[in-house]
Amino acid sequence: MLPAVNERTTFTYAHPNRAAVARGEAGDLPCERVRPGMIRSFWLPSEEELAVLVAGGVVEMVVFAEPIPPVSLNALTRVQANEEYE
Repeated sequence: MLPAVNERTTFTYAHPNRAAVARGEAGDLPCERVRPGMIRSFWLPSEEELAVLVAGGVVEMVVFAEPIPPVSLNALTRVQANEEYE
């Protein structure tokens, strides 16, 4: 999946390894700061990933931290993704 920019995007986390970004091995992360301590990012599946999901596949979440911070995964319409978070 690739991170998506939308109307709610307010800043971008720059990946610290710029050489990896230049090689296409890593990328920056556009986000919305909803409020202090709450960051939201949006993701779009590729055609292949979408086909896997439609066929009953799952979304994997990998966190590189312990303890695992609170996280949430949601499926939103594009309209919902552009609405203010409550």
